[in-house]
Amino acid sequence: MTKIRSSLILSCFVLLVFSACTRLHQKKESNIHIPQGWVYSPNNAFVKYINATEVKPGYELVIERPSQNSLLAFVNIAESILPDQNKYKEISHSNSLKNNQIKNWYFERPWWIKEYKDFKIPFALTSDCINYYIGKYADIKINVKIAQDKSNWRGGNENRIYLHYIASTKPSETQKGVVTVSLKLKWYYFCGQTCGWGFTKERKVVFASPTKIIEIMGDIPADVWVASEERPYAPDQWITY
Repeated sequence: MTKIRSSLILSCFVLLVFSACTRLHQKKESNIHIPQGWVYSPNNAFVKYINATEVKPGYELVIERPSQNSLLAFVNIAESILPDQNKYKEISHSNSLKNNQIKNWYFERPWWIKEYKDFKIPFALTSDCINYYIGKYADIKINVKIAQDKSNWRGGNENRIYLHYIASTKPSETQKGVVTVSLKLKWYYFCGQTCGWGFTKERKVVFASPTKIIEIMGDIPADVWVASEERPYAPDQWITY
């Protein structure tokens, strides 16, 4: 009987905690005001790193996000915003792209519409997107290191990978309290002399205050650059041979 009573008390406690967390979550979410067409998702995973630098033969990772908490808070919110279903359909339609079938919109949080070589190509820079490419970088890096171990010349490996993600904040010089968050992702994957591809993606989020967003810019599919015999290098020379 004591065990049953204890179990019931524990169950009630868990339910109360869950209920309280849900209310806090709803309150937190409702406190962020955003333009129509987007959704603020506080459940969105945070980017794994604040700052990281790794520059090695064959692979390069640079992540720069504000280390000051007050500035990082703006960036975290900017990375946790995704277009809603109507905006997603509008973006895909205006770019003549096929809509993905989203079964559970809020929890799937799509940040891509099209794909290239089994890679999701972003139209919205969210933390899910950044973490996805950090994971891709890590996977390819393993193969690069294996290739280096088998090569007599460390610079002669076929695969090379490059990932830069820069998040910055800039206060307005003319409007008090207005802050613009800029998110920029560069990705490059070299898999042979004419087998390279990459893209640059940017997003800007304008805050009127720490809890009010007045403008979101840049949520369109990234243009993918693909290497060819005529153009073996990326447009801004992300990588040299």
